[in-house]
Amino acid sequence: MPYQDSLSTLIHEPSFKQTAGEAVFSKAKVIVTLGNRAVQPHYAVARRDQINGIGSLSANKRIAVFPIST
Repeated sequence: MPYQDSLSTLIHEPSFKQTAGEAVFSKAKVIVTLGNRAVQPHYAVARRDQINGIGSLSANKRIAVFPIST
């Protein structure tokens, strides 16, 4: 287990990268980047980018994406 439990740290853990594969790892990095941008008050993530990011990750069938209500 990595020393931190942030999403970025977890996806960069060698066991995740090995198990998930390069395609899922790359898509997960996109999700992390979009999430980091989304919490910045001066940066709005375009809806198209939100949909493409989540859609590409969930299309892999290895990872289930569940909606989070706010």
